[in-house]
Amino acid sequence: MADQFLVPDGESYTELTVKNSKFIGQCFPVKSEKEVKEIIKNLRELHPGARHVVYAFKLGMKNSQTLGMSDDGEPKGTAGRPALQVLDGSNVTNVLCTIVRYFGGTLLGTGGLVKAYTQSAKDAIANLKTKIYVEEISINLTVPYELYNQVKYIIEKSNIKICKEEFKENIIIEIKIAKDELEIFQDKIREISSGTIEIR
Repeated sequence: MADQFLVPDGESYTELTVKNSKFIGQCFPVKSEKEVKEIIKNLRELHPGARHVVYAFKLGMKNSQTLGMSDDGEPKGTAGRPALQVLDGSNVTNVLCTIVRYFGGTLLGTGGLVKAYTQSAKDAIANLKTKIYVEEISINLTVPYELYNQVKYIIEKSNIKICKEEFKENIIIEIKIAKDELEIFQDKIREISSGTIEIR
């Protein structure tokens, strides 16, 4: 499917050396700009001797994407933008690509920098395991005690994630479910409960 997006299934790590400068390219799964900032902060602490921590990120789906980047002191347009172009050209989203540079004593020039940062980003994306993005929604089920076991059986058989269970007058089960599986799931629940289970 052309409109299918991929998301990271883990992290990637690559190294590239150009004229004694070391470029460490990594990709991370992220869901917010806050997570991006935390990872960058951690990388700066992890690499105190690095000259630059360049990054680019892509969040969200088509038509509502957030893109961001930083050259982190490299000449404008030679570092963050090439990395972002690699990300933007890929079908991967909710991803942060970072490139940590240890300066090797030789200036690479603008063309050399663009080439090195582009290659680092390409390598990091190429080494990244991905999975198909599935849009999930959270719903709550209000379940009478006598139907609890049947509902649990349907949930487990459908490989649905249970986020929370509260045992009160009835049992409130919060689940996360793929948006395109919701209708089938609702039908199964209605079938066993004759509409007595509230779904919201």
